Amino acid sequence: MANSERVKKLASWLWWVVAVLVYALPVTYFIVIVILVQAPDWPQNVFPEASAGAQQGWVAASLVIALALVLVLPILHMLVEMRSLFGNYRRGEILTEASARHILGIGRAMLSLAVLKVVVPAIQLLLLTGDTLSFGLNDNFVIFMLAGGFLVTIGWAMREAAELAEENRGFV
Repeated sequence: MANSERVKKLASWLWWVVAVLVYALPVTYFIVIVILVQAPDWPQNVFPEASAGAQQGWVAASLVIALALVLVLPILHMLVEMRSLFGNYRRGEILTEASARHILGIGRAMLSLAVLKVVVPAIQLLLLTGDTLSFGLNDNFVIFMLAGGFLVTIGWAMREAAELAEENRGFV
């Protein structure tokens, strides 16, 4: 029981942290983008690979900004799933199918984010230069893919464990 109380206490604290981040992240992204695009040479500052002749048209710039906002979606999804998971944990609902679903959602969001962090900058650079499409993989991609895959696997395993626990409760 002592471990259960520690889980509830930590989950309660983490629920509040994640709840604040759910609202703070979009506001922060918006402020950063507004400040960033006010500089006339922002494409070269954000994308050093873009030459000085990068397209400065409002259509290309708007698409680049919209794609930057796409990266926020899996992060927000991950935070919402975390908040729900911590909410379950602080109520003592640890080995449940709902908790397993939230872990699975966090893992899927991490996998999506890993892929988007490779694809979106490549498309943004293509929009700015008109001729350069380059993909770059780094250690962050590998770490996010492994962590996301790990959480998806844990989510599947926890779902199985929750189903078995529910069956066992039915026999008692």
